[in-house]
Amino acid sequence: NGAYTYLGSTENTHYTNTGAVVGNTYYYKVKAVHPTNEYAYSAQSSFAYITCDLAQPKNVALVLSSDGPKVTWDAVSGASTYEIYRRVGADGVYSQFYTTTNTSFTDVNTTSDDEYYYKVVAVCAKSAYGNSVYSSEVNTATL
Repeated sequence: NGAYTYLGSTENTHYTNTGAVVGNTYYYKVKAVHPTNEYAYSAQSSFAYITCDLAQPKNVALVLSSDGPKVTWDAVSGASTYEIYRRVGADGVYSQFYTTTNTSFTDVNTTSDDEYYYKVVAVCAKSAYGNSVYSSEVNTATL
């Protein structure tokens, strides 16, 4: 319901909104502009929209500690919390297992007979639509 504002121009067929804020949804319209004849401008396109997402957690690593497998990752700017997803066994199904504000998690609920796989999601406080994609997978089978 807001008004559109001019962001800029480009000679390319793409544009990056460097001022976008994580968790906000942005609506865009485009119009083609003739370099010398304003009467040759196109009409505005229909709108397209996207929610600005948090970055994917990087440098996800796994080590065995005395308490169990410990997953670590780099902090993601703008994240309020992190969700840890776990599956048991190579054929298991991922499910959300734990939420933390830290950049590490030690899984004390494991057995030595099973393999455990983990992924991390950075959570956006403004909107679930701003959450990151899953991190890369780490697993105890490779330790």
